[in-house]
Amino acid sequence: MNTAKISKKCLISFAGFAITLLLCFASMHIMQFFKLNYWIGVTVGIAILIFMLITFIILRKNATLSLSIPTILINAAASGIALSSMYEYLGAYPAVWQSCTVFAALVALFGLYCLLTGLTFFQNHYVICEIALVVLAAAAVILGMIFSDLTTFSLAAISLIPFIAILISLTVRSSDVKEHIKNIACCSFAVLALVIFVVLAVITQGDGLDGLGDLGLAGTNGKKKKDILNGYEYLPKN
Repeated sequence: MNTAKISKKCLISFAGFAITLLLCFASMHIMQFFKLNYWIGVTVGIAILIFMLITFIILRKNATLSLSIPTILINAAASGIALSSMYEYLGAYPAVWQSCTVFAALVALFGLYCLLTGLTFFQNHYVICEIALVVLAAAAVILGMIFSDLTTFSLAAISLIPFIAILISLTVRSSDVKEHIKNIACCSFAVLALVIFVVLAVITQGDGLDGLGDLGLAGTNGKKKKDILNGYEYLPKN
């Protein structure tokens, strides 16, 4: 393999990741303008996941680029729509500059890895190298979340989902471009499903707290919470 070039397979994975992240962030910020109930985005995401999965399963035997590419694009946009529910619930979207920073950092990291795949060591130990890359990226994000309250790092943590999924697709065996893009399309379902899972984990936890609102234990919409009432102190009359 020529170390001066990125292989065609790497280029396709790199493009797939960049496009996925771009569409995810773009659709998330577009949803920001509508100020919808925080359940809308994730509900739409689930509906798209079900529809696209059924369509893909039915047509998988005759899967062509005309099926795989739209699947990747639609699932990427749906991931952003679902993700908007979490930030709508939290009441604070990432700023555009934060999304751009995360996009640039992860795309650069993915591109650097693709360049390194030309080295013999990376070809012979690709599993170890991928694990090491993921661990380093996750460690950087976790440290950022610990030492900073910037939304940048929470967004970066979510962005590791497509990063890891498409990184895995890079090492899945494929005989040609068509098969490789189909593998990326399959990974896009995993990305969308995991994003939905994370969003639901966040907003359903908040709903549980909201249900205690009458006891004064929580506010609504995951925003400002009321002070917890101390049962050993005098309480105001209802």
